[in-house]
Formats: sequence, structure tokens, C-alpha cells
Amino acid sequence: MACSTKGRTKRCILILLGLLFLAASLHCGDVVLFEEEELEEETENSPPSASLLVDPSEVRIGTEVTLDGSGSSDPDSDPLSYHWLFESMPPLAPIDSTKFAEDNIENSQPSFTPLVGGEYKIQLTVDDGEDESEESAQATVTASLFYNNPPTAVIDSDDEVRTGKAVDLDGTESSDPDGDAIRYCWSITEMPEGSEAELSNPTSDTPTFDADRDGDYKVQLLVSDHLSTSDPEPITITADNTSNQKPEANAGVDHNAMVNVDDCPAWLDGSESSDPDGDGLTYYWTFSSIPYGSTVTDEDLSPGQDDPTPTFVPDMEGEYKLILTVTDDFIPSTTTSTTTTSTSTTTTSTTTASWWRPWSSRR
Repeated sequence: MACSTKGRTKRCILILLGLLFLAASLHCGDVVLFEEEELEEETENSPPSASLLVDPSEVRIGTEVTLDGSGSSDPDSDPLSYHWLFESMPPLAPIDSTKFAEDNIENSQPSFTPLVGGEYKIQLTVDDGEDESEESAQATVTASLFYNNPPTAVIDSDDEVRTGKAVDLDGTESSDPDGDAIRYCWSITEMPEGSEAELSNPTSDTPTFDADRDGDYKVQLLVSDHLSTSDPEPITITADNTSNQKPEANAGVDHNAMVNVDDCPAWLDGSESSDPDGDGLTYYWTFSSIPYGSTVTDEDLSPGQDDPTPTFVPDMEGEYKLILTVTDDFIPSTTTSTTTTSTSTTTTSTTTASWWRPWSSRR
């Protein structure tokens, strides 16, 4: 670079010095222009935190107690080990704290049974393989001879049913923390207008009742041990008939019978009748026509019109036509009803009767 004027002399000198410094830095071949250093980023381990819950914390002597450390956590999601310690316990309490800790180092929910009255102070520390929790979690369990925990009522039942269906109630999941036997007390606190629903056995663990009207049935369960009673457990069961399907009647095949033979009556068979919902059926047979001169009536069906397979004895030769109506057990109806849900169908059966000849006709 040329420096032709005096005013630029100082500036040129500075530029030349800079170029010389750069050239010295580059130096031929064995001077590295840039040196990159790979920095390994080290992730610091975060210590876990311990959590300990006991419910109930007051129990009767001999009641198993579960220690719940499952709420303990690690910010890095590392697996945890659990270090349990009985800080103090009543004298003569038969608990080996060291063995308890060894047996449950991988267990977040161990249990023990206090067999001596007094306070049991438990401490939990957790570690993730590198660090322990900075603070331990503590809990105290108090055991006494006469302490009583109230039981808890639980109801298991469908909350939607078809009208007319028997509702099954189940309280067997109810429990008592002390292991005491419990008694059941069920009640229907509210029902639809006009309903006559009654519990089959209010003191059973699994009573039933018939939802005989559309609407809501409010049921309540109380359970008690010998000293205390649970909070009431309610359930609302809604009954409606929108999903009910009508059954199908099947009166069987036409057949022949003999006149006035008591030992060989005409037989009817409606046992192939069915219901799409699997509901139970009631049967109703009636004569729609009989031969001229016959005195057979519906009352002659044996053992009765409501039997699925009744019999009768024809008293005149000719055709006896019968109609079978079946109804499911939920919505009473007749085949001519138009005011309720149609839940039955009819079908006919024809019996042809002829005189019985015990021997061949002779000319």
C-alpha cells in the first residue's frame, strides 16, 4: 500500500503494523489459526424428595398399617430406593427396625402391625443412587386398645335400568379399617310417584328392589361396626322403558289329537317363545275357535292358561284354534293395548281332533 502524502503517514504505519501482527500469527504451517475446545457439559444430579403418608394414623392394636411413600419423587426421574427407619416405638414392640428396612428398600408401600399400644414414629429417606433426599419425611402412628375407626360404605350398582327390572345393589366393597365386622342398613330415600318399590332385605349386603315406575330412585347405604357408623353413601338409579323390546310368541306346530282320550290329551308347546332382551316371559293361552258342539273352555287347559306347555282333551271332532300371548316381565300389556309399550305378540296353533278307534273298522 502506497503512502503518498504526509497526512496519511501515521495511518499507514498502523495498518502495516497490523498486517505484520497477522502474518506472525499465521506463521507458515505449524501455527493453528483457531483452536476449538470441546466442552463437555456435565449435568448435575438433582436430589430426590421424600414423602410419607399414613391413613389412618390412629388405629387399634393389631390393625395392619400401610406406610405410603409412593409420593416420593426425583426431578431426574431416577429410580428410588427407600430407607425406612422406626425412630421410636413403644417398649417391647416386636419390630426389628433394621430387618424392616432391609426387607423394604425397594418397597414404597410397606406395612406393619402394631401389637403394643403407643406411638410409632417412622422416618423415610429416599435416594436415587447418587444423592439422598435433603430432608426425611416423618409420620406417627398411634395404636391403642380401644381406638375405633369408623367403617366406609361403598355401593356398586348400575345407575340406569329398564323400568320393571329388578335392581341389584351391592355393598360388599364396604370396609372397616380395624377389620371389624360391619352391618348394613339400606334405604330408598326417594322414588317416582306411584312407585311401590321395596328393598328385599334392608340389612343384607346385596339387596334388590323392583324399579316399577319410570324415574329416579335414590338409595342410601349406612354401614356400622359395633362402635361407630359410616357417612351415608348415596346413589341415584334412573329407570326408563325406552330400550325395552317386545318378545315373540311361538305357539308351536299344528298337530292331530284324539277325542275324549284322557290319557292322550292334545298338547301345546309355547316354549320356543323368546325375548330379544333375555327377559323372563309370562304366557297366556286362549281358544279362538272350537268345533260346533264342543264345550271346551280356557279353564280346561291344564295346568293352566299361564303354562308354556298346557294340555287339553278335545270333546268333539274338528279344529281347535288357540292363541298364545307372551309378555315380558317388565311391562304388563295385552295384545290389544295401545296405551303402553307393545311388549307381546300372538301366534296361533291349530289342533285337529278325530275319534279314537282302538280297533280296525269291520265291514
